[in-house]
Amino acid sequence: MRRVAVASVAVVMVLAGCSGGGDGPAASPAAPSSSEASTFTVDVSMQVSRVGLSMNHGDRCFTTDGFTDIGAGTQVKILDANGKVIALGELGAGSAVDKFEGVPGTEYCLFKASVPDVPLVDLFGVEVSHRGVVNFKRDGDPTEAALTLG
Repeated sequence: MRRVAVASVAVVMVLAGCSGGGDGPAASPAAPSSSEASTFTVDVSMQVSRVGLSMNHGDRCFTTDGFTDIGAGTQVKILDANGKVIALGELGAGSAVDKFEGVPGTEYCLFKASVPDVPLVDLFGVEVSHRGVVNFKRDGDPTEAALTLG
């Protein structure tokens, strides 16, 4: 009988501690671990070969000849497998890239965008301006999506 009484008291003490009815603050729920993340980031890079003028490597650059819709502030859409827009971002300023150091002339203009808070999907599409959707597979966080135009 004595063992039953001790066990009953122990159960009551445990339950009282779990009820949140004590003098202390109620325990807050645990934050989700990073493995339980519900979103990811897509890092978009867009390489455009038709650029204005000849610039030095790293200079700000801009597009020409039918590609003027691509530039700083151009909308970047992330779409799910059904074509629904699930996140938006925008391109930053372009940076001139020279393939061969010491040889004047810009090879291409590189624009980048980082689109955070994309809902977790395995397959997604990226559309920059009105240039059509290119599909990618999520590969970690962040996932890179490299595009080329021109």
